[in-house]
Amino acid sequence: MPAKPPVLNCTLHPAYARLLYVQLRQHGVDADAVLAEAGLRWAELASDPRELNLATFERLILATQRRFNCPWLGLELGAYGQVSVHGAVGHAAISSGSLRQLLQTVAHYGQLRADTFAFTYQERDQSDPIGCLAVSERFELGAVRQFMLEALFATLMRVLETAVGNVFAAMRVDLPFAAPTWAGQYRRFGIGDVRFGSAHLCFYFPAELLDLPCLTADSNSYELARKECDRALTEGLQSPLSQRVKQALHGAGEAPLPDLPTIAQQLHVSPRTLMRKLKLEGSSYQSLLDAKRKEQAIWHLQHSKDSIEVIAVRLGYQDNSNFSRTFRRWCGLSPSEFRNQFNKTQAG
Repeated sequence: MPAKPPVLNCTLHPAYARLLYVQLRQHGVDADAVLAEAGLRWAELASDPRELNLATFERLILATQRRFNCPWLGLELGAYGQVSVHGAVGHAAISSGSLRQLLQTVAHYGQLRADTFAFTYQERDQSDPIGCLAVSERFELGAVRQFMLEALFATLMRVLETAVGNVFAAMRVDLPFAAPTWAGQYRRFGIGDVRFGSAHLCFYFPAELLDLPCLTADSNSYELARKECDRALTEGLQSPLSQRVKQALHGAGEAPLPDLPTIAQQLHVSPRTLMRKLKLEGSSYQSLLDAKRKEQAIWHLQHSKDSIEVIAVRLGYQDNSNFSRTFRRWCGLSPSEFRNQFNKTQAG
């Protein structure tokens, strides 16, 4: 089996991070401290519509797991959210006319909410037909793989229950990891057959369920949501220039990050054209550069023993005080405060 590609700019909608924040607060966890450890702040997360890259989401999940002892947190998160949190994709799914149409809709548009996964739907055309919604991982998900798969599983179960009611006793679900010590938590979903250790996350539905009408069917709502999904899908396939700049910055690795003229040359446009097109996309080279520097700064503060001065120079800041001011603007803490807080959490 070929190796999955490394993560470049796969993203998740910020609604899922917001949902996690609310959950943590309800359980008495210092949610703001968890966000800070991941390099986030609630005031920005709550209002910024930009998607989170997987590296940021991974830091958030790992910080949560260090502070909140709930190994099946992915199941809790997926089961907690209302369908509305999934935007136009969720609305299209629950307003589908039948379970079959719902599954086809999720397969076609699911990537809009989490492009870390690929969704497919197939029906076995035999004497005993069966429908299968399969979810495969497009990237290596690292330390948060099982969390994300469990959250996605519980999310889809919540959507199904909203749309067609509890028909789970007739279903079978295959999960792509070994049975965890908390496997008993899966009983709450009432699924007839749960199997662990498969190649992919798969939901199987017998033929008698596929034509089941959705309780929330609404043809007008479905068409409106579908058109919105089609628009978003088309925009995503056009590969915005900002996405290509992100990939170029990512490709620099540990080398000094390239300046705007260098990036423009790599993308075969003039610096002025690059600036103009990024502005039209609601972005700028400086904002993309800052986002990459922030990601690198957090990683070095958490995983290296380099001094703040060394990290500042590595990221292109000749003035350490300028780096400290910028980092405080990003995370609400100075670099040394951020590192000390992280080290205390690790020791605890």
